[in-house]
Amino acid sequence: MANVKIRLIVDTENIPENLPQKKYSKYCKLIDNRNTMIGIDPVDIVTEVYAGQMIEWSGAAKNPYTMDVVSIDSITKETSKGKFDMFGAAVLIGQTGIITATILAGIRKGDDEVYTIRFSVIKNKDGSNTSYDIDPRLRGNP
Repeated sequence: MANVKIRLIVDTENIPENLPQKKYSKYCKLIDNRNTMIGIDPVDIVTEVYAGQMIEWSGAAKNPYTMDVVSIDSITKETSKGKFDMFGAAVLIGQTGIITATILAGIRKGDDEVYTIRFSVIKNKDGSNTSYDIDPRLRGNP
């Protein structure tokens, strides 16, 4: 059972400051190290996870030459929607733009965890810093 790396790729050059979640697919893509998820709306992404598995969330600019930064600031569990607390904490805080967590024991096949990724786009050319929220899911597969 390999660890999961989830990466948020953002078109930092074109993403508007006030972006409704329904418009994220034009500017944001989520991929993981097991399945390429290019072209799927990020709010529809479901990553399957196992008990004891470590997950790492990170971000990157679509065009690395911009030197823009995509920082994963926090992961917040959507308590009313999930059946099982996969993280053991309601909020996970990022360290240098990356967040890691271990999936707790007791997860059952099909348990869904809706969570919010809060991320920031820091633009190199002007130093602007804008935060966004996106809501993908994890699904238990013990």
